[in-house]
Amino acid sequence: MNIRYWLLVCRAHGLAFFYTLTAKNKANIVAAAGIITYQQSLTLLCYRHHFSMTMFRLLNDYIDRLSPSEVIDFIQRRVAFSDGARWQALLDRPQALLLVTPHYGPFAIGCLKIIAEHLGDRHIHAFYDPPEKNPTTAIYQSLLSKLGGFTPIFNDSRGVIKALRALKQQHIVSMMPDVYDTDTNSISIPFFNYLTLAKIGTAFLAHRANALIACTYTEVGFNGEITLTLASTFYPAKAATEAQAIRLTTINIFDDMQRQIAKSPAHWIYLSHLGGRLSFSLDCLDHAAATHAACLPLLNQLGLDNQLIADLLTQGE
Repeated sequence: MNIRYWLLVCRAHGLAFFYTLTAKNKANIVAAAGIITYQQSLTLLCYRHHFSMTMFRLLNDYIDRLSPSEVIDFIQRRVAFSDGARWQALLDRPQALLLVTPHYGPFAIGCLKIIAEHLGDRHIHAFYDPPEKNPTTAIYQSLLSKLGGFTPIFNDSRGVIKALRALKQQHIVSMMPDVYDTDTNSISIPFFNYLTLAKIGTAFLAHRANALIACTYTEVGFNGEITLTLASTFYPAKAATEAQAIRLTTINIFDDMQRQIAKSPAHWIYLSHLGGRLSFSLDCLDHAAATHAACLPLLNQLGLDNQLIADLLTQGE
């Protein structure tokens, strides 16, 4: 099937979306736009979000049908690095590297671009839920294995050991830290001036392997062009304890995600879920000295740990 046909299908989906958008979905996107202080047309945001999500699904299916040579041809014609020299310098550096991306645009195609053009003797190890736990991940094994140089790491008890071993061997590990879960591996951190739950696995691996963290984002344009952007790169934060350092590193990762989502929200898969991921507003902490007594009981009721409470209540002092 021709890629131009897929583009027409996606555009038609986007137009139809205006007539089928439920009140709940529209309200969720409008609420998310308010949280991220989106200043442009909300109608255009709804259209761009649905177009991007449709392209995400169809591009994955399209690439999965191609032969390896056809995949390489597609990548050369349709996928570009935002700053090729900077990407090359990053990927040529012989050290442990964590590629961090939220569920944002056709991220698997971004990985294929790296495999096709800059991998060399290294492998990309992608961390995700096994298909039996999350059926939507089943396509990634087939998709990312098209060109070789790929090893899946399932999010289970053995996955952490495999990821650490790969990083110690100076391979590349790809992780998506925007998975929202209330399990014991999640902590509360600031996000869009609220608290959200963030999993600490990415920061933990970075600290244990002393890996460079590279925040990356894959966007698809209206004409089907795909751009792989390299945003911030940084090493794990330093702190008195590992737990504090992991918290600070997780905050740094989510700060980068926040900047990208605020700038270009349509490509984030969880955009319409943003409101449900946020809890306590941080507005009352703008003047910490005046709000200690009022906020401390509420924060304790939310079950937040003492270190986070101390960090939040000292902001702005």
